[in-house]
Amino acid sequence: MALPTWISAHRADASRATFWLVKLGITTPVYLTTCDQPIVYDGHTFVPDAMAVSGIQADASAGGSNGGRLVLGTGGDYWKDLVSDISSGNRSFEVTFWEAWLDPSTLPSPVPPANAVRLVAVTRVEAAEWVRGAISFTLSPAASPALSRMPFREY
Repeated sequence: MALPTWISAHRADASRATFWLVKLGITTPVYLTTCDQPIVYDGHTFVPDAMAVSGIQADASAGGSNGGRLVLGTGGDYWKDLVSDISSGNRSFEVTFWEAWLDPSTLPSPVPPANAVRLVAVTRVEAAEWVRGAISFTLSPAASPALSRMPFREY
């Protein structure tokens, strides 16, 4: 996968930081970031949240992934909507990951430079586990629309 131009030009900079941007695709989508400041990207404000991301790896095609894990700490403003969706049966929603590259000296500017964000993975929740103070999502690759139809043969 080719890197966006800003990332290619600045990946060797001594002063840079990377942050996750995460979209929970529940009924009312939730936008979160690992940055301690809000980040505005693609018309959405990604708010800081206590989270851990593991196992998410991009492959050669944009948005490809082999799955991973997302752990969210409890207490965010979005928890009511998240718990309501899960308890209503929406247990396999999409979770989208972007990687934002920023020069820390520009913070608290909430807007990354042009081409400083790349789509890393589109996943789907496979399982959720509640532990004290957090929820852990096991993620699998999201189904490809191209594979949503079973092949058939006409005789």
